[in-house]
Amino acid sequence: MNKKKSNPSSPKGLTLNLLPGLPEHFAEHVLDYETELDLDCNINTILKLMELYKSAIEYYESINDPKYIHYQERLHNLLARKDVITLLNVGSPTSVSKLTPGEIIKKMQDQVAIRQRYRSYQVNMFMTKCLTENRDAESAMKKHNSENNLVRAKAIENLRLQEEESLEMKIEARRRRSGTPIESFNRTMSSNSFTRISKMDKYREELENIIEKCAEEKNSMIKDIKKKYKEEIKQVKQIGGEGQIINDMISQMKQSLKLEIIEIEKKIREKKNKMVDEIKLGYN
Repeated sequence: MNKKKSNPSSPKGLTLNLLPGLPEHFAEHVLDYETELDLDCNINTILKLMELYKSAIEYYESINDPKYIHYQERLHNLLARKDVITLLNVGSPTSVSKLTPGEIIKKMQDQVAIRQRYRSYQVNMFMTKCLTENRDAESAMKKHNSENNLVRAKAIENLRLQEEESLEMKIEARRRRSGTPIESFNRTMSSNSFTRISKMDKYREELENIIEKCAEEKNSMIKDIKKKYKEEIKQVKQIGGEGQIINDMISQMKQSLKLEIIEIEKKIREKKNKMVDEIKLGYN
């Protein structure tokens, strides 16, 4: 019995995997290297952090996510630090040391642009190949979708009319139960609607204030704890010098710092949720 061979050139057998992805454990590594840099600025950590930022810029820009601007700013801020500039100028394991911070950013942006142009070319080739075979199916699908849209639009319109009729009946029933004249009842309904809108705006404003306040408090606490550990590690190095015991002690201190940052984030998150719940109770 002859087995049917699949056509490897058919678009159905192709896998379009052209977009870059973030490295595994990206967020955790960024936090680790940023913490390491604040405590002990060294060339290897700088290069690893630059590579992570570059990956994030490339990924988010490829999917049109504005987060890439955030990582561009973080890369720029990293390269603007005096201690980082000093290390890059003194020398590094790569040719990065021969470039200024501005030239490094420009070089990275050029590399990202080249990769994006290549991916666009791959996408265009793939879509051109698929287009001919899928044209008839697409035409049939459009016709089917058009018919479905007409049916859906009619159903939505019928539902809207039913809801309007139901709402009018409920309002009329409330008016009759209250014994209020039509003109007075309509004025009351209009006033209540305005009050609800005003309450919603105030509720949204209070939520935004809570979120902003908690974010500022979290950033301030993390900044203070990083400063504290940086000074303690500096003292340990001055007293103990170099050696395995000192290195193990410093590693333990860095791990403790990470745990304290996680705990700060947890406490602020719980505090924010509690404040939001209290606000909700006030508007119920």
